[in-house]
Amino acid sequence: MLDRLQASATPAPRDSPSPPHEQRRAKAAMVQWLEQHLSEKYKVTVVDQRFVLTEPGFTDGARIRSKASQYVRQVLGGVPQPVAWYEHEYSFSHHDAEKGYRILLWKLDDGTPRYISMVMGSDFLPGTPERSLVGYFELAP
Repeated sequence: MLDRLQASATPAPRDSPSPPHEQRRAKAAMVQWLEQHLSEKYKVTVVDQRFVLTEPGFTDGARIRSKASQYVRQVLGGVPQPVAWYEHEYSFSHHDAEKGYRILLWKLDDGTPRYISMVMGSDFLPGTPERSLVGYFELAP
């Protein structure tokens, strides 16, 4: 499901799947932030995840978010959920300037309490040629 969502939102060459060994710290920070950010209102944990890195210098995040939202609503039957759009709560290291995430969240209306989320880093990853991290997540209580 997450593979199809990612392929619909950002078809090649706009991004590339990120192997598990790549950007481990940034991925772990994104998962931790997502679970903490949604813990009070939604009480969910990540049950599946997929990460991609955008092509170097890619800045059209609005297009990716729009395509992901269209796919989740039309294909998966997801219903958008209210979440804070932009947060300044993470840093790849304590030396980095303050950074944040953009988040979309949908509840799947298929009889099970599941959610799908897309999270985009608001800045380029350190040590990359201007690439951003995008995470696609399945969440459950």
